[in-house]
Amino acid sequence: FDNGNFYTVNCSVYPPKPGSPKPADAFIVSESEGDFTIAARNAAHAAYTCLKSRGEKVSPQIAGIELSERTNAKANIVGESGGLSFAIAFTKALLKLDTPDVAATGVINADGRIEKIKGLETKLETAANLVSENGFVFYPKDNGYTIPDALCSVFKQKQIKCHPVDHIDQVFNILMPSPKQTGAFRKIILIVLALIIAVAS
Repeated sequence: FDNGNFYTVNCSVYPPKPGSPKPADAFIVSESEGDFTIAARNAAHAAYTCLKSRGEKVSPQIAGIELSERTNAKANIVGESGGLSFAIAFTKALLKLDTPDVAATGVINADGRIEKIKGLETKLETAANLVSENGFVFYPKDNGYTIPDALCSVFKQKQIKCHPVDHIDQVFNILMPSPKQTGAFRKIILIVLALIIAVAS
């Protein structure tokens, strides 16, 4: 989040009901309808479509996304900047990928394009503190942001790889250099760096 708070994402995939018109869909466990649900649906559609175009043999799935480990329980969520994280979480669960820590922020459209977000500098500072060594950080190239030297030093010391991206396919090329790369299944946990507004109790 742009105030330094964060969520982790727990993602599970389920087969859709027979006759479902959508090959990929998503829902947020703690939210009936809202910004995060919109972001999750766009993310699932974009990730599924991109994976199919890459030749992955994926079947229709629904992503159940649960948000946890929030550092400020009195904050309300707005915005769709968690979309890129949702797309990565859905992909990891769908393909049973095993990767190091991933922190990601960015609005993702249904066609896979990643758009700029607010509060990027604070979100990257949070990622630098939370992501373990040899992890990954993805953020919108559209922000046109140059990471300050001090923050670059932190990422370099922890060997965290930072990537500005403008399409989900670029993320897949980094996390999945081989389209058939898979690993042992585990509950997917990613750090979501999204926009929130803190409110008084």
